[in-house]
Amino acid sequence: MDAGLDVDFGQFLKAIRIAQSSGVRYSSIMEPEVPHTMNTAPKVSVIVPCRNEERWIGVCLEALVRGSFPRSDYEILVIDNGSTDQTREIASVFADQVLVENTNKVSRARNLAAAGAHGEVLAFLDADCIPDRDWLDKATASLARDNAGIVGAHYLLPELPSWVEKNWCLDPPAGRQETNFVPAGNLIIRRQLFRQIGGFDEKLIACEDKELCARASRHATVISDDAIRVVHQGNPKTLEQLLRREMWHGRGALRSLRTRKTDKAVLATLAVGLGLALGVVGLVLLCMNGPSSGPGFLTGSVFLVTSTIAGSLWTRRKSLTDTEAAARLACLFVVYFVGRLIAMLFDLTSIDTYHGLTETRPEQQVSEESEVSRQESQVETHSREPS
Repeated sequence: MDAGLDVDFGQFLKAIRIAQSSGVRYSSIMEPEVPHTMNTAPKVSVIVPCRNEERWIGVCLEALVRGSFPRSDYEILVIDNGSTDQTREIASVFADQVLVENTNKVSRARNLAAAGAHGEVLAFLDADCIPDRDWLDKATASLARDNAGIVGAHYLLPELPSWVEKNWCLDPPAGRQETNFVPAGNLIIRRQLFRQIGGFDEKLIACEDKELCARASRHATVISDDAIRVVHQGNPKTLEQLLRREMWHGRGALRSLRTRKTDKAVLATLAVGLGLALGVVGLVLLCMNGPSSGPGFLTGSVFLVTSTIAGSLWTRRKSLTDTEAAARLACLFVVYFVGRLIAMLFDLTSIDTYHGLTETRPEQQVSEESEVSRQESQVETHSREPS
């Protein structure tokens, strides 16, 4: 084996067996292309947050290290957010560092990894995303144009998407254009800008990438570039998975109104919520007082809910090929709004869960500084030393 490669080959084979047991196929290889000791500071720091991602993280990182971007020009920082499976063991085969922290917030995890990054460019990649071979080449080239602050793109679908994926997930905007948002699983930002705006908002449970882009756009351009390609394996594939994802993504959505007063997704969710509330009031009045007092509320309910869903369908009209496609998408919007409303109820009632785990609310902390110090003291760093 090449002396420049620092890897335990037995551990590498073990990692492959773990992932293959979950149904994932690895490339047929004799020697793994994995991290080696860098003599100079890397140009790019690739940051991969993860939690219980043993099925995909090996595939993700293998695709990354087999890319065309020079391995000496980037480092891989994996930040594990409390995994209970073999995620860390697999990640340690490929990564320069595997950090472990258990605050159960992906925004905190990304910031922690970014704080120790050496690259002038931070490339955020999710563990269930598979980057193209030229991902870093395209990303760094796009970032260098027009003095862009953030570049990235929406995810591509896997080869065999479910009906939910095909009808719900949008294709990335064509070409290279200014935008107001790129997802954090395929987001590349200048480290100086990231530090200038204070990184991800750690008070947010989800949608921290949208909020970050909103703040960054005040200082630099945010670019969507469809040449920066990753395939997302973690899309919801069933109605239940979509509901659960929106129950998570909707957490903290009301906070987004502080930076975006006209957040259409939040306003539409509130409209549906108001419509449902009117429906409940109408039914109660109908039961108590008869048909003389309930119909007005019920009419308002039907109008608000149906008009909001119809407006949502209108925003996606270019993807609708027939009435059947419209009906499927309307069904998905119903699930979306229900999930978002449940998330808002969690926020309003102070029910704090993240992927099923209880978290600490900011007001319960003694101080921001003491909490950060406590968390950093618990960080476990697994770094391979040169052989």
